[in-house]
Amino acid sequence: MKIYIASTFRTDEQRLNVLRAAQIIDSIPQGSLGLSEDGISIRCEEKISAVVPMEFKVPRAWEIPNKEWANIVMRNDIDSISACDAVVLLYYGDHGATQPGTCFECGYAFAKGIPVIGVAMTREPVSLMLGSA
Repeated sequence: MKIYIASTFRTDEQRLNVLRAAQIIDSIPQGSLGLSEDGISIRCEEKISAVVPMEFKVPRAWEIPNKEWANIVMRNDIDSISACDAVVLLYYGDHGATQPGTCFECGYAFAKGIPVIGVAMTREPVSLMLGSA
């Protein structure tokens, strides 16, 4: 089972939180409870592993136009989400801290029927759309 971590990672704290979430996900023992397609818990017999998009590096990124780089990153994110069983959203609020790309990732997962599990990283109220995913 693969779990994609959707998060803003502009600050050191946000990057550290992504790595912490990956560590927690990667430490879940095989045979623990997982998610079925309808969101009901089932026993997961396979290893659970985190997919961390901030670890993706575009080869020779500085040599290609920004738009091309952005398309490569977006395609990688879409392909990675499509290959996952769930998405964990580290949510930093609506007022600029949670980036549009993170919201896009969650919307894409929702549209594909991939469960989105939100983790509030702030006391700010959660967006109605993200809260409903």
